[in-house]
Amino acid sequence: MTNQHTVDGVAEPVIARRSTSDVVSEALRATPNLVKLIWRCMRDRRVPTRAKVTAGVAAGYFVLPVDLIPDFIPVVGQLDDLLVLFLGIHQLVKATPPDVIEELWDGDDDALELVTGFLAWMAELVPGPLQRAIGIGTGTAESPALPSP
Repeated sequence: MTNQHTVDGVAEPVIARRSTSDVVSEALRATPNLVKLIWRCMRDRRVPTRAKVTAGVAAGYFVLPVDLIPDFIPVVGQLDDLLVLFLGIHQLVKATPPDVIEELWDGDDDALELVTGFLAWMAELVPGPLQRAIGIGTGTAESPALPSP
């Protein structure tokens, strides 16, 4: 799953070598595979039930009109829905054994690394105390950095 490039003897994740526009473009192209992965994870017995419930609750929060931060607050009001959704997906992917993720993923390895890196980056936007309160850790040591704009 990890295709890395070595720079001065240090492994660099594939995602770190791309421009922001390339990352966004590739993430959009990977969306159908991500949707299939989520669907397959939700149906797979090897995926922990707690992760499935977390992802389901996040999807419900995204769809329902009830918000912790009202949508009339500019930018933040709309972003909280997406952040909660990405957190749920991140937890689902993170809790699933890597070999299961690789088996259920239809795209190439670089696209999977890009998607998981993006999800980890989004999860890191959530303050630590809130992560602990809802039982989601980001695994910051393993998450690749997104390229700078």
